[in-house]
Amino acid sequence: MARIGRRGRLWLRSFHIFFMVLWIGAVVSQVVILMFSSLAKSGGALQAFNAAPQILNILTGPGCLGTIVTGILLCWLTPWGFFKHKWIIYTMVVVILDIGVAQIFGEPVVNKMAALAEAEGLSALQNPEYVSAWNRLVILTIVTSLLLISALFVSVMKPWRKRKEVEAAE
Repeated sequence: MARIGRRGRLWLRSFHIFFMVLWIGAVVSQVVILMFSSLAKSGGALQAFNAAPQILNILTGPGCLGTIVTGILLCWLTPWGFFKHKWIIYTMVVVILDIGVAQIFGEPVVNKMAALAEAEGLSALQNPEYVSAWNRLVILTIVTSLLLISALFVSVMKPWRKRKEVEAAE
């Protein structure tokens, strides 16, 4: 297995942290913008609020991809490995879940809300279909934000022992 030196590992970890912060920052920004969208005073403002998550994908995509690539490199090029530690397994599962949930459930809702806001303007806020989509998206973005933040904390705190240590203790 290939290995990387101390300086290379520090650079790689720094880039990994940068991309994770970019990703989490964009997702948390989406939550904040979504919360304030109900305060829109005009149809144009509502359209802008609904366009914001799509614009923030400019940050979310590279943040997500950079996190995945640097995470894979860290697992491959360091003694941590891919499945040696439970915290790595947890973060991999969270990242896969987050991407899947956002793509399968989040993206269609964002597109639907944007289309309704464009077609109906400010009156979309009284449309039950829009309100239902807004509620789903609020819950979804809060859950995905909390999942990503939990992955960040688990990556830093490393709360669990190695898998082999646990298996040996049992």
